[in-house]
Amino acid sequence: MEIHAYAIMSNHLHLVLGIDPATVSAWDDEAVAARWVRLFPPREDSEAAVEHKCMRLLADPSRLDLVRRRLGSLSWFMRCLVEPIARRANREDGCKGRFWEGRFKCQ
Repeated sequence: MEIHAYAIMSNHLHLVLGIDPATVSAWDDEAVAARWVRLFPPREDSEAAVEHKCMRLLADPSRLDLVRRRLGSLSWFMRCLVEPIARRANREDGCKGRFWEGRFKCQ
C-alpha cells in the first residue's frame, strides 16, 4: 500500500491509497514473513522471539500464502491501521464500542 494523502477527522479518516498486488506477489517468502512479524510482533520483545516467529511462518506454506494475500489486501490494511487507533482512543475516553464510522468505502 502506498499512502498518497490522508485526513483524520473526529470519527473517520480519508485516505488516498495506491494498491499494487503484483508487488506483494513478487516478494520472496522471507520478506513476507518479516513484514508480517513487523505488523504482528511476538509478545516477547526479543530478537530470538522475532526470529522464531518468522521461522514458524516460513515452515507453514499455507499460512504463508494466507499472510501474503493479507499483506496485499485493502481490508487487512484498514484493519491494521484503524484498530490500534480505536483501541487507544476508547481507552483514553474510558468507553467501549465502535469508534470509527462504518466500514471503509472506496471511490
